[in-house]
Amino acid sequence: MLDRTSDISGYKGFRRVIKENGNLDDTLSNMQRIARRDFGQVKDLAAELDGESVKETSKNIWNYLREHTNYKLDKTGVEELRTPARSLFDGKAGKGNQQYGIDCDDYTILVSAFLLNLGIEHEYRVTAYKEKGVFEHIYPVAFDAKGNEYVIDLVPEIPHFNFEAKPIIDLKTINMKIEELSGFADDERSELIEELNEPFTLDGMEDDDVILDGLFLSGIGEVETEEEAEIVLSGAEDVANLLENGILAEIVKAKNSLEDEMKSPSVLSETLNVNEEIESINSILEDWDDEEQRMDTIRDVINSNSSYSNFFKAILLSLTKLDTDFESLGGFDDEPIYLARVDFGEPDLSEIIEENDSLQGIFNRKNKSTTRKRPLRNFVKKIGSGVKKVVKAVVKYNPASI
Repeated sequence: MLDRTSDISGYKGFRRVIKENGNLDDTLSNMQRIARRDFGQVKDLAAELDGESVKETSKNIWNYLREHTNYKLDKTGVEELRTPARSLFDGKAGKGNQQYGIDCDDYTILVSAFLLNLGIEHEYRVTAYKEKGVFEHIYPVAFDAKGNEYVIDLVPEIPHFNFEAKPIIDLKTINMKIEELSGFADDERSELIEELNEPFTLDGMEDDDVILDGLFLSGIGEVETEEEAEIVLSGAEDVANLLENGILAEIVKAKNSLEDEMKSPSVLSETLNVNEEIESINSILEDWDDEEQRMDTIRDVINSNSSYSNFFKAILLSLTKLDTDFESLGGFDDEPIYLARVDFGEPDLSEIIEENDSLQGIFNRKNKSTTRKRPLRNFVKKIGSGVKKVVKAVVKYNPASI
């Protein structure tokens, strides 16, 4: 539920304080910024939901999200604003695990992203039902060329598409004009520079395990039995190998995202030398199999003033921790954990593995069909806190996440 708060989650699911003593206007401003910046994340799905009319499209969006995602309030006192891709992941995960889900803020950003992709005019409505000035809820409303409006409110209390809860005592509206998209580059550039220049820190990593069982090793889930498993974790060596391969997969994801940028340049290409960053990543990948050499190469890349130095610092620290904190990975001896590939969230690690020979060794068994796959919650609980923090940093600072 929308409220006045100072804690706002950044994109890719990482919580960050946008502004001290933040208020409703801060939250609304950041919701618009996330939707406009990241609407391309759901471009393909938006095209699938596109109908013959604005009404049909809006209904398709409502039906899809009602069927495939789960509503869940944010933690008390914390306003988490997710990117469209992260909302889809957490929302879908919530259908099988009630610890996941998204609230009305996230639904509004996600629906707005669909509508921006399809060029559909819409607005955000912020409503109060009990007292003027005490706003409790937010939802998007789409408009067709004739001015007809279609309410796309996904909270559980709403019984059907195009239903608007009333009476509304107080109302704010935020118009998401389509033509404003072309003028957003300056804001994007400023925010990107701020993100790249923020100091490296592990603060705030302790509690957000969803980073590990959501984004890191995405495409892998836990299964019930050894017969279903493609990976069996039964000791520290197995865990260290999986985590190291997961870090390698993060590097590959970073390279893939930068290569995509080369194909379709954005404001990122105006801000840093993308080709040089790809060359830095390639140098690390070339030396990956030589443990001593790869550490030296990572240090060289950090010292070269890479724009993604925080990412490479996190990689260096993670590999070091896997070595020095090896004993903390031994919680699997008595109770193995079984893993398998699963179509559960984005990006899919399985696709990355199939496209990169160096990652083929992650799966040591033949793929078996199963329907009892779930997030990596038990796996994450058994990893030592020191290792968890640095691996989370790898995901946070990954160019694919920024």
